[in-house]
Amino acid sequence: MTFTPIDLALLVLIAVFIIFGLYFGLLHTVGSLVGAIVAIVGAGYALGYVVDWLSAFVSVGPVWTVVIFIVLFLIISRLVGFVFYLLERTIGIIARLPFISSLDHLLGGILGFLEGVVVSGVLVHAALAYLPAGAFTASINVSTVANWILGLTGFLIAWLPF
Repeated sequence: MTFTPIDLALLVLIAVFIIFGLYFGLLHTVGSLVGAIVAIVGAGYALGYVVDWLSAFVSVGPVWTVVIFIVLFLIISRLVGFVFYLLERTIGIIARLPFISSLDHLLGGILGFLEGVVVSGVLVHAALAYLPAGAFTASINVSTVANWILGLTGFLIAWLPF
């Protein structure tokens, strides 16, 4: 089995989420995962309205639609993350206890993996839906990791606007 550049990029993205989960711990990562899911739904809901509004001023093609979705996703995700940050600061003293701290970080890494898969799946779905057929979409179609991620995140398709 050979890895394509798409495979490598997706694995690196997931690894970054795992490392962040290990570093920040469970509560922070739960906030990020909830933020990602709420952001998927919220960005999917708002995308049509934002694209319609922007279309009155500029031409919005498929690539810009993906960019707008990503920007909406990031804004909503960060807002939800901020709420969990405040919650973490409020009850974070418990997570600093010796055994609890190790468990907190381990569970954060596991949830970081799940969040990385969810975010990667959304990005792959968006790329396949909006980018013109060509070398990039062909690379996704032959990517082992992208197809694995698409299989795991297929349930998200109902929430995505594409």
